[in-house]
Order: sequence, then structure tokens, then C-alpha cells
Amino acid sequence: MNELTLRIKQFLAAHTTLTLATLAEDGRPQAAPLFYAELDDLSLVFISEQRVRHSQNVARDERVAAAIYADGQQWQSIRGVQLEGRCVALSGPIAEAARRAYLAKYPFIIENTGLTGMLERVTFYKITPAWLRLIDNSQSFGHKEEWRVEGTSYLIE
Repeated sequence: MNELTLRIKQFLAAHTTLTLATLAEDGRPQAAPLFYAELDDLSLVFISEQRVRHSQNVARDERVAAAIYADGQQWQSIRGVQLEGRCVALSGPIAEAARRAYLAKYPFIIENTGLTGMLERVTFYKITPAWLRLIDNSQSFGHKEEWRVEGTSYLIE
């Protein structure tokens, strides 16, 4: 694992919420904040109901973008990850692996009986990034490093 991948993984592990951008049927952009869990291959999983806008958008068009960032009050403290990739609903053993990763990051769900019942009504989704950008203004203004799956181009055009 190279140093950039390690830093991205550390950043993802230290945060909990992403803003997911999807495309509505008429082409309008839509965004939604969601809790996520990270997997070893830099993919992310989240839960959602299939009837909500972002889930319906993903069912129609798998292309997504997302941003994860540390909250800050000064430009020098801006740190975050931007990504573009594909998002799909999971089922079977893959969904069970996503569930384990999600519950490992959010153990309070198991401890709260009201929340464990919620897991039976949601679908697990997986975002597989083709491109990630780590932003860290604490190093210098506009400091960016990119990670890309070889042979891919930007997915959101």
C-alpha cells in the first residue's frame, strides 16, 4: 500500500459522513448526507431506503460523486476527500460483508434495539471510486493529491 492510499484510508476512518451527489431523472443534481463505512479497497458502504431520491437516482444511473470533509472555520484547516465512482445496491454475501463493516464502525446500532430493527428495512449500497482527491490545506493552500484506478477517466462529465 502506498503512502497516499494509507493517508486516504486514515482520513476515511476518522470521519463518518459523506455528501453523496446523484443525478435526478431530469438531470438535476441532488445531494444527501449519509453515514458511511470504509472497506479495505477504498470503497465505501452506506445504508438507505430504496424509496428515497438518492437510491432511486442510483438505481437509474450508478454514477456518483461524494465529498467527505473535516469541519473547520479557517481555510488553513480544510481537509477532505472528493471522489467519483459507481454506486450499486448490494445483496447476498456482499451485503452481509457491508453490514459487518458498517456495524464495526457504528457499534451503537447493535446496542440500540430501535436501530437494529431499522437495519432490516434498509438496503446496503457500495460506492466503488474510480478517482479520489485528498485535499489538505494544512500542508499548503490548495494542496491536492489524486488516486485513480488505472485506465479510468472522470465518470461525471
